[in-house]
Amino acid sequence: MKLLLDSLTLSLSQISAILEQLQLLSKDKRNYLYQDLNIGNHVRHVIDHCIAVKDGISSGRIDYNNRNRGTHIESKSQQALNALNEFAKWVNNCEQNCTDKEMLIKSEIDCLQTRNQEFKSSLSRELLYLINHTIHHAAHIGLICKHQEVEIPLHTGMAPCTMSFLRTSIN
Repeated sequence: MKLLLDSLTLSLSQISAILEQLQLLSKDKRNYLYQDLNIGNHVRHVIDHCIAVKDGISSGRIDYNNRNRGTHIESKSQQALNALNEFAKWVNNCEQNCTDKEMLIKSEIDCLQTRNQEFKSSLSRELLYLINHTIHHAAHIGLICKHQEVEIPLHTGMAPCTMSFLRTSIN
């Protein structure tokens, strides 16, 4: 469990690093990137998934449909950075208190009509999902930043197996 939680912290730190970089930009440029180019939507979406897992641990039920659209996390990058920092504290605390267990997952599965599916999973599987989901959105956010000539950490949004491949191919 500790390895998954450490990896989750690292994946979330990719997004935090981008948000910290955005804080260095002018307010107009930061707002343009965060609001108009929808970085805020990606960040809020990642945080929503993290909160769904966190909230679901006590009940054993994770509802990925529970979203917080239209909040300050979506429109203010500093609010998102604060939320990510708070979640990182929870992850650190979870390291001592969380054990793997079976979870019931609820998620909408159809774009053409409202259809939900419930299925069994485990906390460790859902933490792995959060890691991959976060990296995937970090890649999207990174592309937005690169197209706007905002410097971000070099390997933002790269999957762990891609990083391992790059490490072995360099040596």
